[in-house]
Amino acid sequence: MSASSKKKLRKEQEAAKLTEKQLIAQQEAKKNSLYTTLFVVVLTAILVIAVVVGVKQTLTTSGIREKNTTALTVGNHELNSIEMNYFFMDAVNNFYSSYGSYASMFGLDVTKPLNEQFVDEEAGLTWADDFMTSAKDSAASIYALADAAEAAGFTLPEAEKEALETSLESLDLYATMYGYSNADQYLKAMYGNGASKKTYQAYCEKQALASAYYAEYADSLTYEDADLRAAEADLRELIERLLDQMRVTFVDNFTKLQGYFSETFTRLFGGGKAELLLMDPEDPLNC
Repeated sequence: MSASSKKKLRKEQEAAKLTEKQLIAQQEAKKNSLYTTLFVVVLTAILVIAVVVGVKQTLTTSGIREKNTTALTVGNHELNSIEMNYFFMDAVNNFYSSYGSYASMFGLDVTKPLNEQFVDEEAGLTWADDFMTSAKDSAASIYALADAAEAAGFTLPEAEKEALETSLESLDLYATMYGYSNADQYLKAMYGNGASKKTYQAYCEKQALASAYYAEYADSLTYEDADLRAAEADLRELIERLLDQMRVTFVDNFTKLQGYFSETFTRLFGGGKAELLLMDPEDPLNC
């Protein structure tokens, strides 16, 4: 092989090596570009997920959703979920305050969720449904009275204003007593997301105005003796119906308790018999 041929061959081999290096470099560049693209995509996905979770968490705990959800329409008023929660929880608390020690006689276990206990199982009516109905009725009455008060130019008397201010000021004290840093956190724990001192104050002011107006209206009414007698008869009838319902519920629950007691006694002592008896089965509520 001539010298020129060898020289030409060396050049071709060098060119081939250079081309191979370029191909390898291009492949590495493509691979790095792919890895970079994948990294950016994954990072973007993580950021999107984080933002979505953050937004969802904010919507869940901030009360924005509750504030913008219409739960009840009363006349020209649209009550959001926050406002309805005030009426609902007050309906529950008023019942517990009045009948807490007798709740079981009504078939209510205060240790269990309200939506898992039935007032009327055949109708599918839970205690949560029942309290919500009471809350809606209360809201309708309060707003109707407040509207009537405003239409009549009635304003909250000074004594009621001072009492309301004192009550609202005590919220911070209650918050501290129960381990909350401020009234907003305390109210949120009591009434749910979105509850705050500002919204609770508006709720209380509406309640106070309606109550004061009703009291003044009631005081302005006059009654005939026959009206009073009729009202008394209606009240007695209502009391009798409630007592009848309480007797039935009490006896039913007592019978169940009697069975549980007998079974437990036999199981604990390996035999024998024990039972619970009412001193006066004819008048179970006064035993």
